[in-house]
Amino acid sequence: MKEATCNSVQLPQKTIRDALTEVLREGARKMLAQATEAEVSDSIERFRSVADEKEHNGVRKLAA
Repeated sequence: MKEATCNSVQLPQKTIRDALTEVLREGARKMLAQATEAEVSDSIERFRSVADEKEHNGVRKLAA
């Protein structure tokens, strides 16, 4: 049986491409957060007039 050998693997250093990737990801996260907030706000406005039999509003926006 042959003896197993393990070569050390060096991880790549942070590069300009990594920095650009992080900038793009952060921008995408912000855009998704804004789109989600807009969608929730639109839904709340559409269903604001919905009420149960006791006339309680069925949709409420919670404070962040």
